[in-house]
Amino acid sequence: LYAAYFGSLLAVMSLVKAHGVFLFTGILVFYGGMAICAETKDVRNRTVLAAAIFAMAFLAARMLLGYWTAGPAAAWPFGSAYTPLLADMTFARWVKLIWPVAYSLYLQLLGIALLFSTPLCAVILCCGLKPGHMLRRAAWLTVAVLSVHVVIVACFTATIAGASALETIDRVHFRYYSFVFPLLFVLAAGFLTVQLPRTDAGRSRLALVAAFGALLALAAWRLPLEYKANFVDSPELASLAGGRRPFYLLVGLSAAALAAFAWRPKLGIATYLFVFAPLAVATSGFHALQLQRHHVLANEPIDRSGRLARLYLEAEVARTIVIGSDGPQVFRVLFQLDSPGAQAHFAEPGAAIPLSALPSDRTTAIVVGEHQLSFEATSILSTARMSVVRLPPREPAR
Repeated sequence: LYAAYFGSLLAVMSLVKAHGVFLFTGILVFYGGMAICAETKDVRNRTVLAAAIFAMAFLAARMLLGYWTAGPAAAWPFGSAYTPLLADMTFARWVKLIWPVAYSLYLQLLGIALLFSTPLCAVILCCGLKPGHMLRRAAWLTVAVLSVHVVIVACFTATIAGASALETIDRVHFRYYSFVFPLLFVLAAGFLTVQLPRTDAGRSRLALVAAFGALLALAAWRLPLEYKANFVDSPELASLAGGRRPFYLLVGLSAAALAAFAWRPKLGIATYLFVFAPLAVATSGFHALQLQRHHVLANEPIDRSGRLARLYLEAEVARTIVIGSDGPQVFRVLFQLDSPGAQAHFAEPGAAIPLSALPSDRTTAIVVGEHQLSFEATSILSTARMSVVRLPPREPAR
């Protein structure tokens, strides 16, 4: 029953945003790990059955709800936006994606090493606790979901890179699995109560510290050069927007917590939870707000223009199409129009727009940026960022 409920719940979540489907694989991996580690055959069989029920409930609910709410295009789990991209994938293209996937994976691992080296060491050590320990299952869930999501997001980033000006390979999409990060804090705090066997404490801990220390050193060197702070994709790394001083302060504190963990594990966890984590949250939050404030002020003119167009067009908003090459600007105008009937048409920068490229049911067009219309249209409103034109009448499409 619980498996069917969570499968259906995940289906509803993925209707809101298609990327919710990423969680599907992580949960199946967790079920698989629990089946492998099961102490009895009965527990293993019930775990496999729960995984099957979860998968069937998710797929059935996702396809039925998608078809019911938005028609055939929304029936597939990845929605109408990403399904065509996946349908066009060939073996040759998958081979070409190996390097982009590896590069995206590399950037994500550097960001994770900077922020979560110490708690990840603790979580991995918790995975080795004896069966039945309360932290063991939570640790396996965290490792399964996080590791699978890092790989899935790397593949996703590489697949859509170049699909538009916004989709670049150097984007670090922490937002698709940032819900896992609080589990790292919780498990790190739980680790303070764990008594590790002395035989395992030395070698395993030092090996983990050495691996994450190498990644942390690489992050200190390469992240400022290869990653541009983005408060949407990864606000956790927004401290990079503040220059080298706050960034290297976080690097130093992260390294100190990791070194303390190698010497005294509980001291390292305490240093991370009570010194590094609060400072990292405060620093990243401050710089994320600064980035957001700059973004809002820079886009205020186009937002104002969109609101003006909505007031001017009134009922015609539902039959309006927004034309432009700058995706965020086009979407901001659509947001301000606040009408489900309004549509968008994307063009190459500076390209002329033929009338045949526009749907025949549109009566007005909002042109964002520098674009020439290769047909006669009546201008009805103009601002510094856009112009509103009335389209000539056309025969309805058959």
